[in-house]
Amino acid sequence: MPESLILIPDISGFTEFVNNTEISHSKHIISELVELLIKSDDLDLDVAEIEGDAVLFIKERSVPSVKDLIDQAEKMFLQFHRHLKQYDLHRICNCGACSTASGLSLKIIAHANELSYTTINQIRKPFGPGLITAHRLLKNSIPGHEYLLFSDHFAKEISSADFSSKSWVKFSKGDTQYKDLGKLNYDFVLLNELKKNIDQVEPIQIVPQDSDPLTFEGVIEQSSDIVFEVISNLDYRLFWSKGIKHYDRNKINRAGMKHVCVFSGSKVEIETLKSDSREGELIYGERINDAPFVKDIATYFILEKRNGSTMVKVLMYFNPPHFLGRLLLPIVKMNAKKIFRNSFEMLKDYCENYTDTIYLSNN
Repeated sequence: MPESLILIPDISGFTEFVNNTEISHSKHIISELVELLIKSDDLDLDVAEIEGDAVLFIKERSVPSVKDLIDQAEKMFLQFHRHLKQYDLHRICNCGACSTASGLSLKIIAHANELSYTTINQIRKPFGPGLITAHRLLKNSIPGHEYLLFSDHFAKEISSADFSSKSWVKFSKGDTQYKDLGKLNYDFVLLNELKKNIDQVEPIQIVPQDSDPLTFEGVIEQSSDIVFEVISNLDYRLFWSKGIKHYDRNKINRAGMKHVCVFSGSKVEIETLKSDSREGELIYGERINDAPFVKDIATYFILEKRNGSTMVKVLMYFNPPHFLGRLLLPIVKMNAKKIFRNSFEMLKDYCENYTDTIYLSNN
Protein backbone atom coordinates (compact mmCIF):
# COMPACT_ATOMS: atom_id res chain seq x y z
CA MET A 1 0.00 0.00 0.00
CA PRO A 2 1.45 3.43 -0.93
CA GLU A 3 2.48 5.63 1.96
CA SER A 4 0.56 8.75 2.98
CA LEU A 5 1.76 12.05 4.38
CA ILE A 6 0.92 12.96 7.97
CA LEU A 7 1.47 16.66 8.69
CA ILE A 8 0.69 18.21 12.08
CA PRO A 9 1.10 21.96 12.66
CA ASP A 10 0.80 22.41 16.43
CA ILE A 11 0.34 25.68 18.34
CA SER A 12 2.92 25.68 21.14
CA GLY A 13 1.95 27.32 24.42
CA PHE A 14 -1.73 26.47 23.89
CA THR A 15 -2.34 24.71 27.21
CA GLU A 16 -0.86 27.47 29.35
CA PHE A 17 -2.57 30.10 27.19
CA VAL A 18 -6.03 28.57 27.68
CA ASN A 19 -5.58 27.67 31.34
CA ASN A 20 -4.26 31.07 32.37
CA THR A 21 -6.43 33.41 30.28
CA GLU A 22 -10.09 34.19 29.62
CA ILE A 23 -11.67 31.19 27.89
CA SER A 24 -13.97 33.25 25.65
CA HIS A 25 -11.25 35.29 23.95
CA SER A 26 -8.64 32.52 23.97
CA LYS A 27 -11.17 30.29 22.17
CA HIS A 28 -11.69 32.92 19.44
CA ILE A 29 -7.95 33.52 19.02
CA ILE A 30 -7.08 29.83 18.69
CA SER A 31 -9.99 29.30 16.26
CA GLU A 32 -8.69 32.09 14.02
CA LEU A 33 -5.18 30.61 14.04
CA VAL A 34 -6.39 27.09 13.25
CA GLU A 35 -8.55 28.42 10.41
CA LEU A 36 -5.55 30.34 9.07
CA LEU A 37 -3.39 27.17 9.07
CA ILE A 38 -6.06 25.32 7.10
CA LYS A 39 -6.36 28.13 4.56
CA SER A 40 -2.56 28.17 4.15
CA ASP A 41 -2.59 24.69 2.58
CA ASP A 42 -0.87 24.64 -0.83
CA LEU A 43 -0.46 20.84 -1.03
CA ASP A 44 -4.11 19.83 -1.42
CA LEU A 45 -4.16 18.22 2.01
CA ASP A 46 -7.16 16.71 3.74
CA VAL A 47 -8.09 17.86 7.25
CA ALA A 48 -8.51 14.57 9.12
CA GLU A 49 -8.99 16.13 12.55
CA ILE A 50 -8.84 19.43 14.40
CA GLU A 51 -7.23 18.63 17.73
CA GLY A 52 -7.78 21.82 19.73
CA ASP A 53 -4.33 23.32 19.30
CA ALA A 54 -3.33 21.38 16.19
CA VAL A 55 -4.50 20.29 12.76
CA LEU A 56 -4.04 16.71 11.55
CA PHE A 57 -3.47 16.93 7.80
CA ILE A 58 -3.35 13.83 5.60
CA LYS A 59 -2.36 13.44 1.97
CA GLU A 60 -3.62 9.98 1.15
CA ARG A 61 -1.28 7.67 -0.80
CA SER A 62 1.03 10.54 -1.70
CA VAL A 63 4.07 12.10 -0.04
CA PRO A 64 5.27 15.54 -1.26
CA SER A 65 8.97 16.25 -1.53
CA VAL A 66 10.93 17.71 1.37
CA LYS A 67 11.31 20.95 -0.58
CA ASP A 68 7.54 21.23 -1.03
CA LEU A 69 7.03 20.56 2.67
CA ILE A 70 9.57 23.24 3.57
CA ASP A 71 7.71 25.73 1.33
CA GLN A 72 4.42 24.75 3.00
CA ALA A 73 5.86 25.11 6.49
CA GLU A 74 7.33 28.50 5.60
CA LYS A 75 3.97 29.80 4.43
CA MET A 76 2.16 28.51 7.50
CA PHE A 77 4.74 29.94 9.88
CA LEU A 78 4.85 33.38 8.26
CA GLN A 79 1.07 33.72 8.06
CA PHE A 80 0.71 32.49 11.66
CA HIS A 81 3.11 35.11 13.04
CA ARG A 82 1.95 37.85 10.69
CA HIS A 83 -1.56 37.33 12.05
CA LEU A 84 -0.35 37.48 15.67
CA LYS A 85 1.70 40.61 14.97
CA GLN A 86 -1.28 42.32 13.35
CA TYR A 87 -3.55 41.16 16.17
CA ASP A 88 -1.25 42.62 18.83
CA LEU A 89 -0.99 45.98 17.07
CA HIS A 90 -4.72 46.33 16.41
CA ARG A 91 -6.26 44.74 19.49
CA ILE A 92 -8.83 46.63 21.53
CA CYS A 93 -9.02 44.31 24.53
CA ASN A 94 -6.26 44.09 27.15
CA CYS A 95 -7.41 40.86 28.77
CA GLY A 96 -4.89 38.09 29.45
CA ALA A 97 -5.72 36.21 26.24
CA CYS A 98 -5.52 39.22 23.92
CA SER A 99 -2.40 40.72 25.52
CA THR A 100 -0.39 37.46 25.52
CA ALA A 101 -1.47 35.92 22.19
CA SER A 102 1.73 37.19 20.52
CA GLY A 103 3.67 34.71 22.69
CA LEU A 104 2.15 31.68 20.95
CA SER A 105 4.43 29.71 18.64
CA LEU A 106 4.21 27.01 15.97
CA LYS A 107 5.89 23.66 15.43
CA ILE A 108 5.22 21.32 12.51
CA ILE A 109 5.66 17.54 12.36
CA ALA A 110 6.04 15.71 9.02
CA HIS A 111 5.86 11.92 8.87
CA ALA A 112 4.91 9.32 6.26
CA ASN A 113 3.56 5.81 6.64
CA GLU A 114 0.91 3.45 5.38
CA LEU A 115 -2.51 4.34 6.72
CA SER A 116 -5.66 2.36 7.26
CA TYR A 117 -9.08 3.89 7.76
CA THR A 118 -11.96 3.22 10.10
CA THR A 119 -15.52 4.54 10.03
CA ILE A 120 -17.07 6.02 13.18
CA ASN A 121 -20.64 7.35 12.98
CA GLN A 122 -20.30 7.36 9.18
CA ILE A 123 -17.16 9.51 9.40
CA ARG A 124 -14.05 8.03 7.76
CA LYS A 125 -10.97 8.49 9.92
CA PRO A 126 -7.30 7.56 9.41
CA PHE A 127 -5.95 4.78 11.60
CA GLY A 128 -2.61 3.08 12.13
CA PRO A 129 0.81 3.14 13.82
CA GLY A 130 1.97 6.03 11.63
CA LEU A 131 -0.46 8.35 13.41
CA ILE A 132 0.85 7.22 16.79
CA THR A 133 4.43 7.92 15.73
CA ALA A 134 3.58 11.38 14.36
CA HIS A 135 1.81 12.37 17.58
CA ARG A 136 4.63 11.01 19.76
CA LEU A 137 7.07 13.17 17.81
CA LEU A 138 5.26 16.27 19.07
CA LYS A 139 7.09 15.57 22.34
CA ASN A 140 10.78 15.52 21.57
CA SER A 141 14.23 16.77 22.60
CA ILE A 142 14.45 19.74 20.23
CA PRO A 143 15.39 22.99 22.01
CA GLY A 144 12.80 25.73 21.49
CA HIS A 145 9.22 25.61 20.31
CA GLU A 146 9.36 26.67 16.64
CA TYR A 147 10.65 24.10 14.22
CA LEU A 148 9.83 21.79 11.33
CA LEU A 149 10.52 18.14 12.22
CA PHE A 150 10.95 15.41 9.61
CA SER A 151 10.72 11.80 10.74
CA ASP A 152 13.40 9.35 9.60
CA HIS A 153 11.20 8.51 6.60
CA PHE A 154 12.66 11.63 4.93
CA ALA A 155 16.29 11.11 6.06
CA LYS A 156 17.63 9.81 2.76
CA GLU A 157 16.02 12.60 0.71
CA ILE A 158 17.31 15.24 3.12
CA SER A 159 20.88 13.92 2.98
CA SER A 160 21.00 14.14 -0.82
CA ALA A 161 19.02 17.35 -1.49
CA ASP A 162 20.34 20.88 -1.95
CA PHE A 163 18.60 23.54 0.16
CA SER A 164 21.05 26.38 -0.45
CA SER A 165 18.35 28.52 -2.10
CA LYS A 166 16.80 29.04 1.34
CA SER A 167 19.42 30.45 3.68
CA TRP A 168 17.28 29.84 6.77
CA VAL A 169 17.09 26.09 6.17
CA LYS A 170 19.77 24.55 8.38
CA PHE A 171 19.12 20.90 9.18
CA SER A 172 20.09 19.33 12.48
CA LYS A 173 19.73 15.73 13.63
CA GLY A 174 18.01 14.62 16.78
CA ASP A 175 16.52 11.61 18.51
CA THR A 176 14.18 10.93 21.41
CA GLN A 177 13.63 7.76 23.43
CA TYR A 178 9.99 6.73 23.85
CA LYS A 179 8.82 4.03 26.28
CA ASP A 180 6.52 2.35 23.77
CA LEU A 181 8.32 3.10 20.48
CA GLY A 182 11.99 3.02 21.43
CA LYS A 183 14.40 5.57 19.96
CA LEU A 184 13.09 7.66 17.07
CA ASN A 185 15.53 9.57 14.88
CA TYR A 186 14.56 12.75 13.07
CA ASP A 187 15.88 15.81 11.23
CA PHE A 188 14.69 19.28 12.11
CA VAL A 189 14.91 22.90 10.99
CA LEU A 190 14.48 25.79 13.41
CA LEU A 191 11.97 28.33 12.10
CA ASN A 192 12.86 31.33 14.30
CA GLU A 193 14.96 32.98 11.61
CA LEU A 194 11.88 33.33 9.41
CA LYS A 195 10.46 35.98 11.73
CA LYS A 196 12.69 38.61 10.16
CA ASN A 197 10.75 38.06 6.90
CA ILE A 198 7.43 39.08 8.44
CA ASP A 199 6.13 42.25 6.84
CA GLN A 200 5.72 45.38 8.92
CA VAL A 201 2.11 45.79 10.00
CA GLU A 202 0.67 49.12 8.94
CA PRO A 203 -1.53 51.11 11.31
CA ILE A 204 -5.17 51.63 10.36
CA GLN A 205 -5.55 54.64 8.08
CA ILE A 206 -8.14 57.13 9.30
CA VAL A 207 -10.31 58.67 6.60
CA PRO A 208 -10.35 62.46 6.10
CA GLN A 209 -12.92 64.05 8.35
CA ASP A 210 -15.07 67.13 8.02
CA SER A 211 -14.17 70.20 10.09
CA ASP A 212 -17.54 70.46 11.81
CA PRO A 213 -18.23 67.19 13.65
CA LEU A 214 -21.46 66.47 15.45
CA THR A 215 -20.70 66.51 19.18
CA PHE A 216 -22.47 65.02 22.15
CA GLU A 217 -21.56 64.94 25.86
CA GLY A 218 -23.01 63.19 28.88
CA VAL A 219 -22.03 61.76 32.25
CA ILE A 220 -22.34 58.10 33.21
CA GLU A 221 -22.13 57.25 36.89
CA GLN A 222 -19.78 54.37 36.38
CA SER A 223 -16.02 53.83 35.99
CA SER A 224 -14.50 54.55 32.58
CA ASP A 225 -13.15 50.98 32.37
CA ILE A 226 -16.67 49.55 32.50
CA VAL A 227 -18.06 52.15 30.08
CA PHE A 228 -15.22 51.42 27.65
CA GLU A 229 -15.88 47.68 27.94
CA VAL A 230 -19.56 48.09 27.11
CA ILE A 231 -18.81 50.37 24.13
CA SER A 232 -15.96 48.34 22.61
CA ASN A 233 -17.01 44.74 23.41
CA LEU A 234 -19.38 43.46 20.72
CA ASP A 235 -21.09 41.17 23.23
CA TYR A 236 -22.81 44.23 24.74
CA ARG A 237 -23.67 46.14 21.57
CA LEU A 238 -27.29 45.01 21.37
CA PHE A 239 -27.97 46.31 24.87
CA TRP A 240 -27.38 49.96 24.02
CA SER A 241 -27.17 50.65 20.27
CA LYS A 242 -30.55 52.06 19.26
CA GLY A 243 -31.87 50.52 16.05
CA ILE A 244 -29.44 47.58 15.89
CA LYS A 245 -31.31 44.26 15.77
CA HIS A 246 -28.47 41.86 15.00
CA TYR A 247 -24.73 41.98 15.52
CA ASP A 248 -21.87 39.63 14.61
CA ARG A 249 -20.58 38.45 17.98
CA ASN A 250 -18.32 35.64 16.74
CA LYS A 251 -15.15 37.72 16.57
CA ILE A 252 -13.00 39.66 19.00
CA ASN A 253 -13.20 43.35 18.22
CA ARG A 254 -9.96 44.98 17.04
CA ALA A 255 -8.83 47.85 14.85
CA GLY A 256 -9.40 47.15 11.18
CA MET A 257 -12.04 44.52 11.81
CA LYS A 258 -15.26 44.87 9.83
CA HIS A 259 -18.49 43.51 11.23
CA VAL A 260 -21.98 43.51 9.78
CA CYS A 261 -25.05 44.47 11.79
CA VAL A 262 -28.71 44.89 10.94
CA PHE A 263 -29.63 48.51 11.61
CA SER A 264 -33.27 49.57 11.18
CA GLY A 265 -33.85 46.68 8.79
CA SER A 266 -30.76 47.29 6.62
CA LYS A 267 -27.35 45.62 6.69
CA VAL A 268 -24.60 48.04 7.69
CA GLU A 269 -20.86 47.42 7.72
CA ILE A 270 -19.02 48.89 10.69
CA GLU A 271 -15.22 49.03 10.84
CA THR A 272 -13.34 49.47 14.10
CA LEU A 273 -10.82 52.28 13.70
CA LYS A 274 -8.78 52.50 16.85
CA SER A 275 -8.43 52.14 20.57
CA ASP A 276 -6.16 54.59 22.31
CA SER A 277 -5.57 56.27 25.63
CA ARG A 278 -4.25 59.53 26.92
CA GLU A 279 -3.68 60.54 30.50
CA GLY A 280 -7.07 60.32 32.19
CA GLU A 281 -8.85 59.30 28.96
CA LEU A 282 -9.82 56.24 26.97
CA ILE A 283 -10.62 56.58 23.25
CA TYR A 284 -12.52 54.23 20.92
CA GLY A 285 -13.41 54.84 17.28
CA GLU A 286 -15.38 53.13 14.54
CA ARG A 287 -16.70 53.91 11.08
CA ILE A 288 -19.90 53.10 9.19
CA ASN A 289 -18.95 52.41 5.57
CA ASP A 290 -21.25 53.42 2.69
CA ALA A 291 -23.84 55.09 4.90
CA PRO A 292 -26.87 56.59 3.05
CA PHE A 293 -26.16 60.06 1.56
CA VAL A 294 -22.67 60.16 3.11
CA LYS A 295 -19.68 58.05 2.19
CA ASP A 296 -18.91 57.18 5.76
CA ILE A 297 -19.50 58.25 9.36
CA ALA A 298 -16.58 58.07 11.78
CA THR A 299 -17.50 58.11 15.46
CA TYR A 300 -15.07 58.61 18.35
CA PHE A 301 -15.90 58.02 22.00
CA ILE A 302 -13.62 59.95 24.37
CA LEU A 303 -14.05 58.77 27.95
CA GLU A 304 -12.73 61.11 30.62
CA LYS A 305 -12.08 59.49 33.99
CA ARG A 306 -13.67 61.19 36.99
CA ASN A 307 -14.17 60.16 40.60
CA GLY A 308 -16.45 57.15 40.20
CA SER A 309 -18.01 58.48 37.00
CA THR A 310 -17.18 59.02 33.33
CA MET A 311 -17.64 62.05 31.11
CA VAL A 312 -18.46 60.69 27.66
CA LYS A 313 -17.71 62.94 24.71
CA VAL A 314 -18.74 61.76 21.26
CA LEU A 315 -17.46 63.20 17.98
CA MET A 316 -19.18 62.11 14.74
CA TYR A 317 -17.50 63.03 11.45
CA PHE A 318 -19.43 62.87 8.18
CA ASN A 319 -17.86 62.61 4.74
CA PRO A 320 -20.49 63.28 2.02
CA PRO A 321 -19.08 62.33 -1.41
CA HIS A 322 -21.23 64.55 -3.62
CA PHE A 323 -23.37 67.70 -3.74
CA LEU A 324 -26.62 65.95 -2.73
CA GLY A 325 -24.93 64.49 0.34
CA ARG A 326 -23.60 67.90 1.37
CA LEU A 327 -27.02 69.44 0.79
CA LEU A 328 -28.72 66.86 3.00
CA LEU A 329 -25.98 66.82 5.64
CA PRO A 330 -27.87 69.00 8.19
CA ILE A 331 -30.83 66.58 8.09
CA VAL A 332 -28.50 63.55 8.34
CA LYS A 333 -26.77 65.08 11.38
CA MET A 334 -30.07 65.95 13.05
CA ASN A 335 -31.33 62.37 12.66
CA ALA A 336 -27.99 60.96 13.79
CA LYS A 337 -28.02 63.07 16.94
CA LYS A 338 -31.56 61.96 17.77
CA ILE A 339 -30.63 58.30 17.35
CA PHE A 340 -27.46 58.67 19.37
CA ARG A 341 -29.22 60.54 22.19
CA ASN A 342 -31.48 57.49 22.59
CA SER A 343 -28.48 55.15 22.38
CA PHE A 344 -26.65 57.15 25.04
CA GLU A 345 -29.59 56.84 27.46
CA MET A 346 -29.57 53.06 26.89
CA LEU A 347 -25.77 52.99 27.37
CA LYS A 348 -26.05 55.00 30.59
CA ASP A 349 -28.81 52.78 31.95
CA TYR A 350 -26.93 49.57 31.16
CA CYS A 351 -23.61 50.75 32.62
CA GLU A 352 -25.20 52.09 35.80
CA ASN A 353 -27.76 49.37 36.52
CA TYR A 354 -26.51 46.10 35.07
CA THR A 355 -22.90 45.93 36.25
CA ASP A 356 -23.41 42.36 37.50
CA THR A 357 -23.76 41.22 33.85
CA ILE A 358 -20.62 43.04 32.64
CA TYR A 359 -17.44 40.98 32.46
CA LEU A 360 -14.47 43.34 32.50
CA SER A 361 -12.12 41.62 30.04
CA ASN A 362 -9.55 44.42 30.24
CA ASN A 363 -8.61 43.34 33.78
